[in-house]
Amino acid sequence: MRTISGRYTAPDDRALAAIVRARIETTGTRPTAKEIGRALDLTEVQLRRVLHVAGGQRVREAITAACLDRSAQLIREGLKIEAAFRLAGFRHDSNFSRQFKRRFGCTPSAFRRSE
Repeated sequence: MRTISGRYTAPDDRALAAIVRARIETTGTRPTAKEIGRALDLTEVQLRRVLHVAGGQRVREAITAACLDRSAQLIREGLKIEAAFRLAGFRHDSNFSRQFKRRFGCTPSAFRRSE
């Protein structure tokens, strides 16, 4: 984490991913910006501001990235793609596949074959 403007501490990717992963594992759903902010002791507005200043990333993009990274990890561990996307907080396979390809440059099936 790093301090922004002497007021807020920006979460690094690992901290944000850990919060998202913990939420998904305990509830099976993606966390909201409010829940992530609460876990970091920030308001939702402060979290949005910190992420924007730290790297220009929106909270939704950060959550999606963390969920996709989790799904990739699960696929690497040998889970079926359907199980991986559900355990990573996605509900619809078409949305998951589109987002996965955007982040990793290939479909989940191609990713599995390359691992």
